Amino acid sequence: MSTNHIFGTDNLIDDATLSILTGTANTQYPLSNLKIPITSKVFRSTGATVEILVDTGASNPVNGFMLVGDNVVGLGLDTVSIYGSTTTGFGGADEIEIDLNEDNNFGFKVLTEVTFRYWKIVLDSTVYCELSNIYLGKTTSITTNAIALGSFKYSKVQNANITTNNYGNKFITTYNTQKKLQGSIKLLNETEYNTLRDIRDDYKKTTPMFFITDPDNYLGTNSKFIYSGYFYFTSDALFTNTHPGLWSSSLSLLEVS
Repeated sequence: MSTNHIFGTDNLIDDATLSILTGTANTQYPLSNLKIPITSKVFRSTGATVEILVDTGASNPVNGFMLVGDNVVGLGLDTVSIYGSTTTGFGGADEIEIDLNEDNNFGFKVLTEVTFRYWKIVLDSTVYCELSNIYLGKTTSITTNAIALGSFKYSKVQNANITTNNYGNKFITTYNTQKKLQGSIKLLNETEYNTLRDIRDDYKKTTPMFFITDPDNYLGTNSKFIYSGYFYFTSDALFTNTHPGLWSSSLSLLEVS
């Protein structure tokens, strides 16, 4: 079984200029919150539809778009579409509908690579639109026939504060949960090894990134959403030279909250 592990690195949003084309931003939840690597810092509109202009500053190749909502509240959206253009006018631009999954607080679209400077993001909801973080750019993929896709484990970390008194009574303060992913990548060739090593060196345990384990949905219903998200690495990089010219590694990721 072969598939791609997709890393959302080198995010064009980080250095882009964001502005509102139509609609209004809630002044307490500005567009600038989209660049803060904390999902609880959200952008929110005052109405049911808003259009965001993304100026990346130059023509850049793009083959992926991803988004997450608040880790506690989830996606505050019904539909999302994006449009690319060489100018700030989007007449004739193709609509690209983003696949959303509210249960797993994630949305994405894998694109045939295109090159544009400007992007329009159209958000629709019933009352107001809310969004935490987005990725736009040229993704990095690890592709090999020996990826251990079945090794990936998904769990939820329960962030609850539990105290017990002398009588055994529990007092529980419930906080958010965080998605945790663990798995192995086996038999990386030299190019793949260098790619993954560079990602680990750049992002370490301090900078979050987007990651899609199973974009082709091999593992089951909605696995392309379940095994995806906005994550930190939780361990240092470890590579094993299993055969001449081949390496294996492991991933341990914790969802950003």
